Amino acid sequence: MRLGSFLPFLLVVGANALAFQHAKVSAPINNRLDSLQVVGEFEHTDTSQVIFGDTDHDGMNEIFLRATTPEGVGVLRILEQQDTGQFAVSFEGANLIPLAVGDADQDGKSDLVAQIGTRLVVFESHDEESFPSSQAWQSPPISSGLGYDEIVDTDSDGRLEIVHRFWAGETRFVIFECQTDNTYIQRFLSPPQEPQGLAKLHQSEYSPWTGDDLVFDLDEDGQPEIVLGDLDGNVRIYESPADDAWELIFADSTGLSAVDIMSGGVDTDGDGTRELFVAGDDNINYDRTVFVYQPDGDRSFVRVGTWTYFDNASGPLAGAIARLEPGEAPHFVWRVYQQLRLYAARSPGQWVLKSVIPSSAHFAVYARDLNRNGRDEIYWVSGTRTRASWILERPTLPTDVEEVPAEPLARTVRVVPSPSRGQVTVYLDAGIAKHAAELTVVDAAGRLVQYQVRQVRADQPAWILPAQRLRPGIYFLRVADAFGRSIATGRATVVR
Repeated sequence: MRLGSFLPFLLVVGANALAFQHAKVSAPINNRLDSLQVVGEFEHTDTSQVIFGDTDHDGMNEIFLRATTPEGVGVLRILEQQDTGQFAVSFEGANLIPLAVGDADQDGKSDLVAQIGTRLVVFESHDEESFPSSQAWQSPPISSGLGYDEIVDTDSDGRLEIVHRFWAGETRFVIFECQTDNTYIQRFLSPPQEPQGLAKLHQSEYSPWTGDDLVFDLDEDGQPEIVLGDLDGNVRIYESPADDAWELIFADSTGLSAVDIMSGGVDTDGDGTRELFVAGDDNINYDRTVFVYQPDGDRSFVRVGTWTYFDNASGPLAGAIARLEPGEAPHFVWRVYQQLRLYAARSPGQWVLKSVIPSSAHFAVYARDLNRNGRDEIYWVSGTRTRASWILERPTLPTDVEEVPAEPLARTVRVVPSPSRGQVTVYLDAGIAKHAAELTVVDAAGRLVQYQVRQVRADQPAWILPAQRLRPGIYFLRVADAFGRSIATGRATVVR
């Protein structure tokens, strides 16, 4: 029995308290550190969980985390990216745990969803250029276990919801939908599942580790899926069939324990279908195991890949999908005990280990292109006060900067219309005509949502973006030349 999987994950306890070594010895591995390098640092967080955004709309990315002062007082800290690319504290607020940011009531002012004790709270900005600092709403009591949230429209009715995953003897989720300004109504609570095996024995003790995502559109039908893992090893996927309705569309028993949803919603193996990565513990062989799922039709999914690794431990896992280089297939980044393991697809349905990065102090892992250079950075969060969190990125190669022209080819970008409910057209000035260029679009949390490369022509200096497939919010656009340098930047707003 793997005791590390059953210890409580309290709101003020770092994830490092959940890892325990076993007697079995794993085979040696070859650590290759040349694929990534540390390009920045930021402070640790008590919960080993952070969120990203740009709530004051100044174009500078932010990291939200819960920290503890030297006097032992818990505080919310907002770290803002500086011109140097590093992060510095820009705001310090109440003792709460940040879970999601966005504009849930679509009034142009940013909202922060956070957890205080057993309740969710929403803090709103005073105006479009300030941090969220005024409490606007709070939920009824839900659970004291650390939750995970997204602000999204999962039933396609044009109103945004707070989707909150929580632990209360089992993994469940609740949906609060925004009706009017700062007014939220509970629309759904996932039904209880009869705990079996491990979950039945440890209903009051376990809280699942959170991955990088909760809501996806895996089958690309325009209806996002809500994905849950649980202590008994089950994967459950919900989808909305109609306004204010949600139903279970898929369930699979993995045979593992403590299954966590790592990441997904991206095609990493080049077969044209998006994957979902989940991971858990094999209590028979004491291995960590990854399962990869793909849709095999609308509202239907199949397991297409698996691999194992023995890390001499049990407890929380984390994962993310990172595009480390423009034009390169994304990597699956898997955090196990004291290391990151980076996997890339060799062929459809086959992933191979590419590199290993060791650390004894870092836990949750996220992939974001916050410096908007076309390469995702990996944000590896520290839960130990004596160690800073790391920002890792693929190093710039000498060939990336050979024969670079002295000046960029263009400087302006125009987005029409903005705000937009449908198609968005991106115009460049004529200075970039006859040159290859790449367009990247990231959301307010730094996640890549569009990537296009094309030969720009003088008579067609534009990209077409299907904004109707994007969630409401603010998106940042970056156009780069063939040398990876920023040619132009812009911003688009999508509304419903």
